[in-house]
Amino acid sequence: MKIKTENLSPTSVRLSCHFNASPDRVFEAWINPQQMTKWFHPDSTTYYHEADVDPRPGGKFRITLTTKSGPIAALGEYLVFDRPKQLQMSWQWDFEGAEGFVSRLNIDIAPENNGSNFVMTHDRFVDEEARNNHQQGWTGCIEAMDTFFNNTNQ
Repeated sequence: MKIKTENLSPTSVRLSCHFNASPDRVFEAWINPQQMTKWFHPDSTTYYHEADVDPRPGGKFRITLTTKSGPIAALGEYLVFDRPKQLQMSWQWDFEGAEGFVSRLNIDIAPENNGSNFVMTHDRFVDEEARNNHQQGWTGCIEAMDTFFNNTNQ
């Protein structure tokens, strides 16, 4: 799998790829805590711990990860919930130093060649460093998601 990365601005990044999974399967992986355990880890030192999700427009989510420095959580609200085509959510980290910084994550999924075209745009970062850190983390998650899809039944 090849991930295409585009830095749209100092505070915005787009990642895209093809998954060998249906759009519904890709969408479900983003809202199902049991499936998130298989792919939601940006690198080999960060692990998915748990998620509390209310997958609907206006629903909230909280995803807790375990890192070398201790637990951290991503939280937000589903702004757009159009199964299986689009998810949009606010995105905020819950750890010391990250208070008040809210970005936006948009995911577009379309059928393509017996699978899905996946496009993720994450914007409204506080600065270029935050954008670069998220780009690196999302790349690891997308690679893990691809492995998850390829190792499970469709």
